[in-house]
Amino acid sequence: MIEKLKVKGNKIINSSGKEFLIKGISINSPGILKYQEAHDFLQDIKEIKKLGANAVKIPICPAYWQSKRNYCEEILNPIVKLTKKLKLYCCLDWYAQGNPDKNITREENQTIEGYKKYDTDKKIAINALNLLSKLYGKEEHVIFDVFSMPIDIENEKWATIAQEFVEVIRKNSENIIIINGTNWASDLSWVLGNPINSENIVYSFDYYPMEMFQDLTGVLKVKKKYPVIFSECGYTKEGYFRGTKEDYGMKLKKYIFENKIGFFAWAYHPKRVPVILNSWNPKDLSEWGKFLKEELLK
Repeated sequence: MIEKLKVKGNKIINSSGKEFLIKGISINSPGILKYQEAHDFLQDIKEIKKLGANAVKIPICPAYWQSKRNYCEEILNPIVKLTKKLKLYCCLDWYAQGNPDKNITREENQTIEGYKKYDTDKKIAINALNLLSKLYGKEEHVIFDVFSMPIDIENEKWATIAQEFVEVIRKNSENIIIINGTNWASDLSWVLGNPINSENIVYSFDYYPMEMFQDLTGVLKVKKKYPVIFSECGYTKEGYFRGTKEDYGMKLKKYIFENKIGFFAWAYHPKRVPVILNSWNPKDLSEWGKFLKEELLK
């Protein structure tokens, strides 16, 4: 049986009162995996368990949530059931990206079956969070992430909206809720002055090699008072997420283990960068995947 997690001070603890460090991996959107790639996302979760992770993040694509009437039955029910069996914590991540205050969606032209891929509509998010928490909020291994990436929104506005999202979930569940920072999940400066009014809240920050993610001064200040998690992390040899084991990986490792900051590694996929896999062969790990396995999960 998997132990229920909760927040105490600046720590995530299990039911025995011991500090628990989330060491998780994100799969690609299971809707995309199932309907576009004809790929077995349940097998991905089994392989993630074998790698040594204790948690998995499930990005819930707003477009598939709206276009598939049986989304929960076909996708989420099997995932929640399997993760419980494998004793993996399961983070259900409402994968909206943009400004929910002004309803401005990142890459609005990216659509799936007529719906915006990253739809930021607040009403849709509230309805989704209400149903998700009703269906899975009593499952002790489930964690909720209310909104994947707040972009171009004032900190005060985001704090107000995040509070509203939390209150929707709290009607149905006491489980841990993750709240992402603003500015591409890179800014937690608002937290100390305007924290979410609820128990079992964890704040999150994306940690990538690019310059905008390098100043963790504010993150470490928040960590002194509240739990913090890296909601995404990883690197590539070339391209936008370019980094190395030496200049990025070892810093990531230091933050994780010295400051007790949990993480969800992006992504268990051969194309969604930073990739953990070079191909769908689970043994064909990228450089990032090897570092993850050998340095962060073992």
